[in-house]
Amino acid sequence: MREDICEHMMDDDDLDPSDIGLKVSKGEATLNRTAEPRHAKRRAEDCAASVSGIKHVQNNLRLKESQAEGKTG
Repeated sequence: MREDICEHMMDDDDLDPSDIGLKVSKGEATLNRTAEPRHAKRRAEDCAASVSGIKHVQNNLRLKESQAEGKTG
């Protein structure tokens, strides 16, 4: 399943998975480390969820520093 998720991420033109950490255990995929831009967090989650056998995706991705600094609030 891990390999399938990685392939889905690599095939997605709107996603750079180079800084995304992935762990798969018992049908659960856990995404961690960083993603950029903001929509990449959701794209990575969608890639993982689309793989047969994945029952849950835990998305712990954070925006890279450059994205977070630009946020006003």
